[in-house]
Amino acid sequence: MSTKEIVTSMLDCLNEKQLNGIMVLIRSFIEPNDETKAAIEECEAMLNDPKARRYRSVDELFEELSA
Repeated sequence: MSTKEIVTSMLDCLNEKQLNGIMVLIRSFIEPNDETKAAIEECEAMLNDPKARRYRSVDELFEELSA
């Protein structure tokens, strides 16, 4: 039996409430939450800002923070 057939067989045994629960779980992996979306937007803005400070390593960043 293939993996696809096993999964299909398992899904066929679930009721609507269980299927909805699985869909919520799957969506949580596909769509980031609001905090993650905001972080992505902030990173994109920094990457598009030619005046933004760039670091070659985490060590370089921490050196500047401790100075």
